[in-house]
Amino acid sequence: MLTNFTRYLCVSVSLSVACGRPDGSDGHGSDHPADPSSAATTDEPTSVATTDQPTTGATGDTATSGATDESTSGPQTATTVTAGAGFCGDGVVDPGETCDDGDADDSDECVSGCVAAICGDGLIWVAAEQCDDGNAVDDDGCTNACTLPACGDGVVQAGEGCDDGDDDNSDECPASCQPASCGDGFVHTGVEQCDDGNDADTDACLTGCLTAVCGDGVVQVGVEQCDDGDADDTDACLSNCFSATCGDGVVWAGQETCDDADVDNTDGCLANCARASSCAAIHAAYPELFDGVFMLDTGLGPFPVYCDMTHGGWTLIARFGNGDPRNWMLDDGQWWYQRTALAGEPLKWGGLYDAFSPAFFQVAADELRLTRSDDPTQTALLQTTSKCLGGATFRAHITGFGDFQNGQAWASDAVLGNCPAQLGGQWKATNGFMYAQCKGDIGAPNSISFWSDWSAGDGAVMMIGGGGDACGGADHGIGVTEANAANFKYDDLEDDFGTQGNDGTNNNLYALDLYVR
Repeated sequence: MLTNFTRYLCVSVSLSVACGRPDGSDGHGSDHPADPSSAATTDEPTSVATTDQPTTGATGDTATSGATDESTSGPQTATTVTAGAGFCGDGVVDPGETCDDGDADDSDECVSGCVAAICGDGLIWVAAEQCDDGNAVDDDGCTNACTLPACGDGVVQAGEGCDDGDDDNSDECPASCQPASCGDGFVHTGVEQCDDGNDADTDACLTGCLTAVCGDGVVQVGVEQCDDGDADDTDACLSNCFSATCGDGVVWAGQETCDDADVDNTDGCLANCARASSCAAIHAAYPELFDGVFMLDTGLGPFPVYCDMTHGGWTLIARFGNGDPRNWMLDDGQWWYQRTALAGEPLKWGGLYDAFSPAFFQVAADELRLTRSDDPTQTALLQTTSKCLGGATFRAHITGFGDFQNGQAWASDAVLGNCPAQLGGQWKATNGFMYAQCKGDIGAPNSISFWSDWSAGDGAVMMIGGGGDACGGADHGIGVTEANAANFKYDDLEDDFGTQGNDGTNNNLYALDLYVR
């Protein structure tokens, strides 16, 4: 380095000062001034050729460096010297150098050795690199791109579970650099239906990252009233995730007996979602309703009936008239035992002819009541008072004493059943009530008996009052016969109602209506 330095120093100063002596000597110890004859007479600078080879002195053992050919031009005091090869750090890019910025700063684009700064050289290029650890390890504190580790750089660093180098939150590695998982708040395409990042099961996205839907068993607040996870519409939660309620058109098992989604109380299903099983049931629920035709449904299908609401919800089940064939005294007794179809006009009070309503065998009741068809007030002639029917249908009660069809005698000097009753209205002027207050051998005053027979020649399906010798036998009431052994198979001397079968006193000016409640 000293040789090069000396060479350039000689270039930049005058030859006489830098390379000679101040007194003008040649530096070889001569006391003689320079030979003026050897000086050049030109004003142009003199070029001095130099050699890099050492010059041997007189003694042959001292190496000195100096000019080998010196020319002067008059009394010049400065001579320009042309340099040879440059060096790293001189600010000039010489052969073999990729750069030379003339400084020793290793944090810029040109570093020591006059080479361009690059990622991986172990030197941090401040303007372009965040770090440079000089190695090819990508997952340490400095990446191979000379950047500080960061989520999204495509390199899985400490604390990261993944890093795919993108900001797509819908793939297996979201921008959080943690593997996609249910609950991270990002919807993983093809894997999750939703992901709201919380553990609430009552919002639109379940904790299993499934979209909340009706039937998933979880109640979505503000959207569903209930969700029991099944398609059963008969329980407390419908399949549409609405709570079962009266009026929704679906029968809630154990709570409702019907649900027709309306408030019509005449169609067999009441507005309270209870089947209209009787006129009494309708009246109990809606006492403001008036007399008229209502649909009942006891479980066998709806059917129409006439309801007397004025007197507390009585159901008209039959009419006994003498103005038509004796249907109630047919030999087989089928109107009492077998008939199911509606007959006559049981859908209104009044009339002269026999009538039969399906309520006869479908409506369960406790009491019975008889009225005259010509009485617009429908005041009871007779009404039982002690739960005579015991909650059974009338057919179940009357046929429960035995099968007396086709000529089978039903009793002998006896009644098979009896219920106390109250008398009222026109009972004294009504056929069949002549012995209503008679105390005799069978039956009882102020009562109604079932399947009566006395001595030879009379009986009744329903005897009103007492019977026996003192009470005109047993053929007064409903379904009367003069048969010696009371039965249905007797062609003459029998009537649907009256006193003594067909004795001319049983007229057809009115009929008797039978109600139950």
